[in-house]
Amino acid sequence: MVVTWTRFVREGRSGDGRSVPPGLRAADVLAANPGVTGSNLVLTRTALDAVGGFDEALPVVNDLDLFVRLLDAGFAYAVVPDRLVDKRLHAGPRIGTAGAARREGLRRYAEKHAARLSPRDRRHLRAEVVRDAGRTAPPPRRALAAAHLLLLLGPAELRRWRAESRRRALP
Repeated sequence: MVVTWTRFVREGRSGDGRSVPPGLRAADVLAANPGVTGSNLVLTRTALDAVGGFDEALPVVNDLDLFVRLLDAGFAYAVVPDRLVDKRLHAGPRIGTAGAARREGLRRYAEKHAARLSPRDRRHLRAEVVRDAGRTAPPPRRALAAAHLLLLLGPAELRRWRAESRRRALP
C-alpha cells in the first residue's frame, strides 16, 4: 500500500489536509482517521481481495475500515509526503456530508469494531456522531451538541477538532 497526503480545495483556494504518518498500526487509527481516503490510498488488487474489499454495509468510513483491515492483515504501507490528492470542498452534498446517513454509518462502524474499541475510541466515535448531529441541528440544539462534545472529549481534544474544522473551512 502507498498513501499520499491531501490538500483541500475550495473555490480556487487550497489548504493542507491531514498528513498520514508512517508506521501506524490498526489500533492507532481505529477511531481516528489519520487522513486515509479512497482517493489517496493505492493498493494492489491482491491486497484488496485479501481483506474482502470495501465493506458495502458502511455508507461512510468504509475507507478507514478498509485501512484498518489491511493493517490487521499484516499489510505495510509507505507514505508519499507530497500533497498529490486534491479534495474538492463544495456546498453540495457529498458522501461525508452531515446527516442521518453519516451518523448511521458511524454507528455501524462502531458496532463492527466494538470488541476492540478502547473507552477513548468509543468516546471519539460518539463525539463524531454528536458533532455531526450538531452541524444539522437548529442553533439552540447546536449549543447543546457543543456542550456534549466538551463533556465527551475534554477541552484539549475539542480544540484540536475546532482547528481541524477551521483548516477545512479555508479562508
